[in-house]
Amino acid sequence: MENTSKGDQLPFVFCVTSILVVQHLFRKFDKSLTCYSEVWPLLHGHFASIMNIHIQQVVEYADRNGQGEAAYSAVAIYKQATKEIDIYWENACAEAVGNKIDAVVGAIDDQLQMVPSEVLDLGRQMIAVAIGSESFDEVLSIADKFESQVLTA
Repeated sequence: MENTSKGDQLPFVFCVTSILVVQHLFRKFDKSLTCYSEVWPLLHGHFASIMNIHIQQVVEYADRNGQGEAAYSAVAIYKQATKEIDIYWENACAEAVGNKIDAVVGAIDDQLQMVPSEVLDLGRQMIAVAIGSESFDEVLSIADKFESQVLTA
């Protein structure tokens, strides 16, 4: 983030990481499409509330860096697709639900293109650890590296 110190990036890293978690959960749900109760929290529950806050933070960042129009467009696609998932689910249209989940994942990708690469990379590393593809020692290494960069900024 060009206009901020590394210490100011820390909350943004957690914001991006939570967005990545929701994206991962949508991808996971898209593979099974068996139980609406699994996707409901992503659309209406705690995840949805947090996602709305964090998406807004990405939009604000993008707007400050001249990418506001693209950010607003990605948010509109995300919000419309999440609304339509409910409608298609009620009508038992599994293919349409899958298509809308793909639209949600794509909109999240579009939003994340506006995030500084170092923040996105750190968020992806944290997600990789969270889903078990890395060791606990790797988690500590990532956290220590970021903390040392924040403290020296």
